Amino acid sequence: MRPGAILVSMRAQALLSALLIGGVFLADVLTPQALVVAILYNVPIALTGLALSRRLTLGMTLLALLANLIAGLLNAQAAGGFESIAVLNRLFCALSFLLVALLSLKAGESSSRLALARAEERRARRERQLRQLVEDLSGPLTPPELLERAARVLKNLFEADAAAVLTLRGGRWGERLFATPKGWEAPQEAPASSPQPVRQVLLSGRGFLLGQLQPDLLLLFEHPRHEGAAAFLLELLPPLQALWGKARLFARLQEQQAEVAQRNAVIRDLIYAFSHDLRTPLMANAMNLRLALEGAYGELPEEFKKSLRNGLEANQDLLELAEELLLLAQLESGEALPPKRPVDLARLVREGVERLEGLWRERRLGIRVSAPERLEILGREGDVRRMLQNLLDNAAKFAPPESEVEVRLERVGDMAVLEVADRGPGIPPEARERLFTRFSSHRAGGGKGLGLYLARQIAQSHGGSIRYLERPGGGSLFRVELPLLPPSSAPSEEALQAK
Repeated sequence: MRPGAILVSMRAQALLSALLIGGVFLADVLTPQALVVAILYNVPIALTGLALSRRLTLGMTLLALLANLIAGLLNAQAAGGFESIAVLNRLFCALSFLLVALLSLKAGESSSRLALARAEERRARRERQLRQLVEDLSGPLTPPELLERAARVLKNLFEADAAAVLTLRGGRWGERLFATPKGWEAPQEAPASSPQPVRQVLLSGRGFLLGQLQPDLLLLFEHPRHEGAAAFLLELLPPLQALWGKARLFARLQEQQAEVAQRNAVIRDLIYAFSHDLRTPLMANAMNLRLALEGAYGELPEEFKKSLRNGLEANQDLLELAEELLLLAQLESGEALPPKRPVDLARLVREGVERLEGLWRERRLGIRVSAPERLEILGREGDVRRMLQNLLDNAAKFAPPESEVEVRLERVGDMAVLEVADRGPGIPPEARERLFTRFSSHRAGGGKGLGLYLARQIAQSHGGSIRYLERPGGGSLFRVELPLLPPSSAPSEEALQAK
């Protein structure tokens, strides 16, 4: 009940009680002492209990006691003296006034507690409904899905005949985004603009509860029967507006993700086409260069052979770049890769070092390898070989002449740990964050910027990791950790002997 209505009710109760006391007083004065009319003063005292006002009850009790006393004096004066029975009646009536007042106060207190309990129950129920509604609408919903679900839930909650979500533009109805039940028709008349977010209006002779979700977006509920629906909707609007903003953000993110996925697909297709179409002419070119160096076209001058060797090296670099791009596209696309098989990582390390033997001699580098006889992982041999080659190439490229490159492979728990260390210039601290990013090169001499990035992609695709460590005494150390082959997947002794 509104405070103004409570004040009017209290004033009406006070006026009615005062009039009743006045009427009883007149009747008491005009009747003989023997008639116990004073007992009727209890009626206005009891009525004050309906107003739930302690002050009003006490005031009417004092007024009744005063009226009882004055009426008794006037009756005694008219009768020429006090009658003992009349005095006793007056005393018993006064006691009854106090008793009725006490009972009225107790009843008022009980009613107040009951009203508070009911209000608390309504508040708790409303909070539960609000939490449930927010939970129901908190999923990854698009804006149309959010509006539809909110309108359906609130229609049932408010016990409304219909619910709808409509846009309002220029004082006229715009697009109807959702309405239930099917076939519901919006009123011809549109509501006038108002700063109130929630209001009850009469449109085309029909009663509606309106909630303004956005300046041009309204929630409509026709003839809601839920008690306090307007107040509840006012509480619901802020979380609904927050959920609406979240849904719109989710929709924009989905659109952006779709655009990014489409662009990535185009780039991936271009890389596939480029890598595939480039490999064939490069391989043919390499074969022709080798034939020329082997004398298939006659004896060539030494200077010309040197140019052919340089061209063959550049051709090999391009061929490796095409293979790296193709492998990178496969790893990043998420497409199915060849199945993993047991791979002897120790063998691949020794073979990789031997394959670059000419490079070690050319750059006057020492190489020290520490690896067990056999250490198996579950992986794709070609990819792991590529990762090893990239790390060894990186060390050979940046290690200074006459220095030593160290390659160490060991078992640490259930992981195979590979370390490749050089005495090069190292990586500046500010560049280490971007060290494993695509197309980045952070040391003098540069490169394609794919080697370390591809090494990380390969390590992660095998359930492992790669990281950079600053080497004590100067230089760089790259550590790769890969899961060892599970014992259940290890080949049997008979299979190893058969190999």
